[in-house]
Amino acid sequence: MSTLEDVRAAVLELSSSFPRPGLLLSVSEPYDLHTSFASTYPNAGSAGVYVLLNEAGIVLRVGKASCGRTIGHRLGDYFRWGDKVLGKGVAKNDTFKDVRYIATIAVPKDRAFEAPAIEEFLLRRLESPLNSLGMSFHIRNSARVD
Repeated sequence: MSTLEDVRAAVLELSSSFPRPGLLLSVSEPYDLHTSFASTYPNAGSAGVYVLLNEAGIVLRVGKASCGRTIGHRLGDYFRWGDKVLGKGVAKNDTFKDVRYIATIAVPKDRAFEAPAIEEFLLRRLESPLNSLGMSFHIRNSARVD
């Protein structure tokens, strides 16, 4: 199972193996849907990549925001206010009910085309059970006999 530390390590690997001149990638601090929903998602106004994690900090899904969409718009597809008094967010779909934390990796607007490449790199490095591409890649490679 992959964790936020694995995400950070994969981003460092991407940056060193495939340098992107003028683009410094960094992973945000985890955003807590249960205690921070009244505030803006990290990098909400930017294109980039988001990582959904459960309460134990295990990666559940990796996704991207590009082609004119922002991280905030994409995350708004998954989560809504559940309790306005407590400021708690809840999943719009049961598939994402176990998500507790969100981490993001922003890219500048003029480099939004980088988001799909970053997402795919992370999917190949991380176990993310809510990504069909990520799961099929890991299943194929764990069954492979070299």
